[in-house]
Amino acid sequence: MKQTFLRSLRCLGAFALVTLGSSACTIKSTDTSSRPIGPAAGTFAVRWSISGSFDPSQCDRHRAYTMELAIYDGRGIVANQSAPCSAMSTSLSLDPGSYTGTMTLTDGGETARTTTLDLRPFSVQSYSTTTGDTDFP
Repeated sequence: MKQTFLRSLRCLGAFALVTLGSSACTIKSTDTSSRPIGPAAGTFAVRWSISGSFDPSQCDRHRAYTMELAIYDGRGIVANQSAPCSAMSTSLSLDPGSYTGTMTLTDGGETARTTTLDLRPFSVQSYSTTTGDTDFP
């Protein structure tokens, strides 16, 4: 009986070693891109109206087909984005930080159809959405 117990104990010990040895976790990264790992991005979402109206037909009335958005931090421009004027809103991902920006409605090319508006300074936080509204006169 004692020998059977010892044999069972050895089998259990061998099983435990094999099980523990095979359950080890190994992590290997295959990402070889050169992009820096930075803080998690947040979102800046902005809406615009024309003469106080969010009616997309105002874009046609003013022959403004594109909204041009430029975002700046303390060192310079960090993002440019174009959106159809008739969308009346757009959003983009930004790293956490403090920003300013400008918005201009254009004819879809290089010609401004409105004055360029300066956005109030704003901050973006990781995993959060910062919103802004502006009105083109």
